[in-house]
Amino acid sequence: MYGMSCYGDNIEDEWFIVYLILELTKRMPNLIAQIVDNDGEFLLIEAADSLPSWANPSSCINRVFISKGKLHIIPPNSSNPDEEISINDAISKIALNSDSYVAKNEIFNHVKERIVEYPDKIRDMMHQTTVYTPVGVAALLKEDPNLISAAVHAFCNRDPIDMKVCRAMKYFPPENRVNTSVKFTKCLYAMLTHNSFTADRRTGWNLPPPNSPQYKSHSLGVKLACGFEILVSQAKPNQPLESNKAWDTYLNGLKTRNYFQGLLEHSQQYNVLLENAKDYFINHLDYVKMTPIVGKRILDMLSDLNLDERVFRKEEPLLPDDDDDKWLLIDPKDLENLLQNRYGQKNFVSLTSETNPINFSGKLNEFLEQTSGIEGVDLQESEENLPTRPKRGIKVKRNSKESSNSASSRSPSLTRKYKVDFDPDQFSNAVQNILDLVIPDDNWNLESESDFSNYGSDDDLAADVYDLNPSQPKKSESTMKNYMKEMDSQLSETTLAKSFATTNKDGNTSVDVNTNVLKNMMQSYQEEAGGSGPAGNILEPLGFTKFEHFNSIDDEVD
Repeated sequence: MYGMSCYGDNIEDEWFIVYLILELTKRMPNLIAQIVDNDGEFLLIEAADSLPSWANPSSCINRVFISKGKLHIIPPNSSNPDEEISINDAISKIALNSDSYVAKNEIFNHVKERIVEYPDKIRDMMHQTTVYTPVGVAALLKEDPNLISAAVHAFCNRDPIDMKVCRAMKYFPPENRVNTSVKFTKCLYAMLTHNSFTADRRTGWNLPPPNSPQYKSHSLGVKLACGFEILVSQAKPNQPLESNKAWDTYLNGLKTRNYFQGLLEHSQQYNVLLENAKDYFINHLDYVKMTPIVGKRILDMLSDLNLDERVFRKEEPLLPDDDDDKWLLIDPKDLENLLQNRYGQKNFVSLTSETNPINFSGKLNEFLEQTSGIEGVDLQESEENLPTRPKRGIKVKRNSKESSNSASSRSPSLTRKYKVDFDPDQFSNAVQNILDLVIPDDNWNLESESDFSNYGSDDDLAADVYDLNPSQPKKSESTMKNYMKEMDSQLSETTLAKSFATTNKDGNTSVDVNTNVLKNMMQSYQEEAGGSGPAGNILEPLGFTKFEHFNSIDDEVD
């Protein structure tokens, strides 16, 4: 059996379906279910941090199932991890030996966290309120409350053609409005509430001022009435095909695909093709899912329902109180905590004024020593599991023989094949040399009398100090000391030295590198003001995901 659901903007509908299928598999032990969405195996996305190393979007296709109320994952063959598996083969494996493929608890727990509150959560996701709306709308919703979804979506997705219909209001005029209690899902209520709409007074919509207690019920009633009017307009009997939005979409699709073969519009051959397209469209509306079934059903219901507004007015004093809609508003701090709990790291370390600068600097150095793969640094891997580094060299070679043999067998567009050797050691050393120059050693004396004067161009300095060509002789250590002396001399005439945090050991004042690193990182993070930036991008992988904001970072760190 196969089913498909369009859950729209309400992601909770998707997880409600997961809950239902899990319950079904508990009651039907022989049932094996697969649930996917536009993102693929979305169940595994929840447990991304707990998945085995082989799991990725392409390798998990047809490998994730639900059976007996448990999550099952079929691992690939270790000798051929890229091997694909068919639905039939996967179901056979689980049917014959389901216990062998039960997912670990740490993976399944992530899924259960999303559905643990069901079925009680179903009631929590509903919102009931009073709306002042035409009696026809009240009668329809009393007969079939599920029509609320189609009406809300029709209104929120309206276009200029729909707005013309809303100005006429042939089926749901504003003259005979009544109060009625309507039950929404919270998602539908939020959509309708926050969708801006100015009612046309010429139609007869006379709303109270926005500060009136009755404004909300009047506004919601107008929007619902327009939504139902739009639905009915799409199911008018004998509606001209040219005024059908579905036909316009279908016709534009044919033109895009060159159905008319460049023929002149309204020519004889063009008209023949156009008539064929109209016949096909009319005869296959159900197939292409364009029939306005809901609108036709509403028309049929209107002819059978009792639209006596006196019946509804008698019920108005008995209507239940409105549910509190304060859940529509959320404090920024609550939102930050919600996002942190949902998407943030579980084990974070607070970066505060009491953070030990030496420990922080050590953690930063440890991070810089890691080897990064194409997807970034994996801090969870132990040192022994890190890939072995090549010995030396950053080279790009063209292997013409290998290229010519393999290119034609794969694709005509592949004409070259390159072999790339990358030496992380050499690259890391170059970056470390730069860091060593920018951040002075702990024993750098701020009161040094060494001199800094003209020391040549930047290009000369880079060529001398960071020469990556092993065939060229490197500058001696004394040359580097001379550069440092000249730099000291030049910087001594500025106030730069006063900007560094210092320590005084044995009568010598020196730069406290660890404190400066911590202070500058905190300063950078504060300047980012919560946005994406270098400091935040470095600190989060290190586990520092909670930060204090300081009025004076210098005072706090000092």
